[in-house]
Amino acid sequence: MTMMEDRMQQIRDLTACLKQEGFRRIHYYMIRTRSRVTSVFPGPHIRQEETDDTMYSIEASYHGRACRMYTNHLEDTSEIIRILKETSEIYGPVEETDVCYKPWEETEDPFCWDSQEQVSRTLKQAWHTAEHAPLIFLVQKCCYEQNSREIWMIDEQMNCIREQDGYHCFTIRAAAEKDGTRSSAADCIYGRNLQSMDMEHCVNRVTEEARRALGGEKLMSGTYAVILGGKVAAELLAAFLPAFYAENIQDGQSPLKGKQEEQIAPTEICLRELPDLDQGRVRRSVDDEGVPVKEKLLIDQGVFTQPLYNRKTARKDGVTSTGNGFRSSIQSDVGTGVTNLILESREPSVSRADLEQAMGEGILVTRVDGVFAGADSTTGRFSLIAGGRVIRQGKEAETFREVTISGSFFECLRQIRKTGEELYTTEPGDISVSAPDLWTGTLTISGK
Repeated sequence: MTMMEDRMQQIRDLTACLKQEGFRRIHYYMIRTRSRVTSVFPGPHIRQEETDDTMYSIEASYHGRACRMYTNHLEDTSEIIRILKETSEIYGPVEETDVCYKPWEETEDPFCWDSQEQVSRTLKQAWHTAEHAPLIFLVQKCCYEQNSREIWMIDEQMNCIREQDGYHCFTIRAAAEKDGTRSSAADCIYGRNLQSMDMEHCVNRVTEEARRALGGEKLMSGTYAVILGGKVAAELLAAFLPAFYAENIQDGQSPLKGKQEEQIAPTEICLRELPDLDQGRVRRSVDDEGVPVKEKLLIDQGVFTQPLYNRKTARKDGVTSTGNGFRSSIQSDVGTGVTNLILESREPSVSRADLEQAMGEGILVTRVDGVFAGADSTTGRFSLIAGGRVIRQGKEAETFREVTISGSFFECLRQIRKTGEELYTTEPGDISVSAPDLWTGTLTISGK
């Protein structure tokens, strides 16, 4: 008997016991997460870590009231029954579900695991390249993560929906030193496997940024023309994404309320969700409510075209779900979420140097701190500690650091003048967002 066959038998046995106790409408949500993380340390030494965890959410009705519990094993039937009965006094009436389950059948794991030997060899080379880059004195992080998730939604007849999700991610962080000053930079890239990632380019981008970030003082306070570096643009977009969620628009907690079908960005700008993006972190064909997840445009030709709906918020507006009903964790209710987002331009993009040349005078913001504390998605405004470089006569000049940049994210979006040619992405644990450098309008700087 395979591992999954054994688990399905456990679920059958548990379901029979729950029915005898009077439970009805029994559903299971199961996530199995397997992770292999390979890291390089000075020496260079290789460290490998593997995890394999399974968690279950059990939902049912008891005397017409909803009940729910979470566990990482199904053997203690009496404890499961006790907790479900207790929770039936907490949750309200059962909500109807219309998930289209399919008969269960054993399937192979489609996730592609890279060989450990190849991963170790490639990581050592990346670490060596970073270590020997000019002015780099420490490679703080050099790791490769393979993460596979099996997501199962199972009803009491053993019908199910199975999803296979996962990613491969390379992360590098390096520190530079010169004349007693230090700085660091980090970046990550995703792919379907090791061969699909340009690690050398990622390493070079990080070591160059670490060098260029050396030194620096506060700027004079004022208003500056701005290029948002791609990594900063991606972090800001992830922080303000809840403004596109239908639940926040419906509750008046979004600056996009009443702006559907209105121009919120230049005509060449679009914001696209791609559920099967090779360079993305999330790959789903259905959401956690069983609704198909499809490619969609949130912004098309600069127009806000598509709020993101789950089943509940879609019913409220009398529309169909967009396939964005996701749980943030096994313990959470279904809310709103996304797979992979890309902010892009239909106009030809240019290099960062060309953006700087076109802008002439201003600043390039390459790093911000405390994005989720200093960004308010209900108003669209942000105030963040930032660093980067001053642009003088179209070229990068002195470094600046520890200034506060303030403004409106949606005003930055509206004033985009041109985009860079390279994409930068958010790190694991954040929403999967990719964005280029953005030459936008002006921001207020609080410095000295």
